[in-house]
Amino acid sequence: MPTIFSAFGRTGCALAFACVVTLAHAANEATASAGASEPEPFLPAAALMQPALLSGPDFRVVPEVRVRGYMAQFLIDTKYGPLRAESSAQLSLRVAEIPALDALDRATRSQAFATALTARGRTALAAEARRQKNAAAVAERRLGIARGRS
Repeated sequence: MPTIFSAFGRTGCALAFACVVTLAHAANEATASAGASEPEPFLPAAALMQPALLSGPDFRVVPEVRVRGYMAQFLIDTKYGPLRAESSAQLSLRVAEIPALDALDRATRSQAFATALTARGRTALAAEARRQKNAAAVAERRLGIARGRS
């Protein structure tokens, strides 16, 4: 029973395979270059979202928004650093999370202050205890020396 390999031989099959690979690669390059020829647009954020979501007391949305695959990508500047939102729905969530970031920041600072104050108090108490112990030891030595002289 003849096979395709026997009809073309090994060299013919290798040549056919190389042609198929070359054509597939050329088709892939043509698709990639067609997609790269049109740049992704930038749109004004004010045209896409409500003004209340574009700025607030602790944040501001960058006015130019990149649109990738029909999804707007927002960049939010906050005092906690930049945040990204990959859609308008995610922008709403990120803006709603900013007060929580503020509360977390305040709690962390208060906790850090309380911890530092407690640690400082413990250090001061330990230093006072060491000072009293040393004073007592010095007093005992003086008393021992005084007894030895008499």
